[in-house]
Amino acid sequence: SAVAKYPEQFAGFKEGSCKDVGYTVADGQKTIKIPVWGKTFTIDLFKQTARVAAESGADVAIYKVGYPVAGECGQGSVDSAVAKYPEQFAGFKEGSCKDVGYTVADGQKTIKIPVWGKTFTIDLFKQQSVVV
Repeated sequence: SAVAKYPEQFAGFKEGSCKDVGYTVADGQKTIKIPVWGKTFTIDLFKQTARVAAESGADVAIYKVGYPVAGECGQGSVDSAVAKYPEQFAGFKEGSCKDVGYTVADGQKTIKIPVWGKTFTIDLFKQQSVVV
């Protein structure tokens, strides 16, 4: 296409598909407005399977409802090699808050992990309120 060179040149896109680089699990869509050009563009999102992510050492998303803020969902990204620890010892699950209906971004909170002593930034999400 005549305009395909622009996302490659200015935004770091590469020709091909997500499947070509191991991202095969559909994960929704996102519509963005292209700066300067002003047109909207819908991007199909894909993620790696949990197995592929674990083998590659890639980060995986984990979430927990009600943590660290009651009534919200906290989500973070950790190396797949250590994701089992917050899942096993703190009740996190692999995936995103969006997977369980928390879709409205509500800031971030940095917490200190007990015993380990490192800090971890968690993205907070709340459920969309329904107006009646």
